[in-house]
Amino acid sequence: MRRFWVGFSLTVVTLGVYGLYWHYRTHAEVARHAGRPNLLVWLWVLHVVFLVALVAMEARGVLDDDGAPEDGSEVYLQPDGPTSSPEEIPHPEPPAADPMSIANILRFLQVVTFAGYVFGQYVSMRAHFGPAVPGVGGAMIFLSLWAVGYLFTMVEHVLMALIGAALTMIAYGHLQGAYNDGWRSAGVIDPRHDRTVDVAGSCRECGAALLGAASPGSVVALRCASCDVRTEVPVPG
Repeated sequence: MRRFWVGFSLTVVTLGVYGLYWHYRTHAEVARHAGRPNLLVWLWVLHVVFLVALVAMEARGVLDDDGAPEDGSEVYLQPDGPTSSPEEIPHPEPPAADPMSIANILRFLQVVTFAGYVFGQYVSMRAHFGPAVPGVGGAMIFLSLWAVGYLFTMVEHVLMALIGAALTMIAYGHLQGAYNDGWRSAGVIDPRHDRTVDVAGSCRECGAALLGAASPGSVVALRCASCDVRTEVPVPG
């Protein structure tokens, strides 16, 4: 199982790069264990493309600033002819923000693709692991916490930014916990090095034969298709 604080520390040290890898890797492990293609990876690729484009555009905007000194003082260009005082020189109004600018469109697409990917993560985990993982409800909890945290971190206030960062951490702790609960119910000790063996048992309610796969030395909860009851079966080491 992955530990949340280890992933959080690696994300901070790598300036967010590990977080991008974590999102892809965790869902890829679920898709591999379920034996289906990881179609959500294309949505994640789009998110990363929009994110990189947005960061590059904002960085270019900072570098292409109007040349104002870094200390915040103003530079006055005197017109030809008699010298004018700074108060006499008109200051043009800054242009109004364009809601349909390329940067805002990229920001919108980045948020939409991220929300869609996370929603797909929760839904696919629910479909594969069953009630051990929250599905749509879990996705709404994560996205609500993340959205508020995202908005708070955009406010130019230290306290609001800290609150936003805390809400984001809580959201990711919820998502990591959902993954851990799902793997625990499937009897997988470490999905990064998943070496599974076939497991057979019988339903504790109706006695139907149950088949599955889990890591050696674990305990797997096999779901009965007839009565929808899960039965824990120990796996030999």
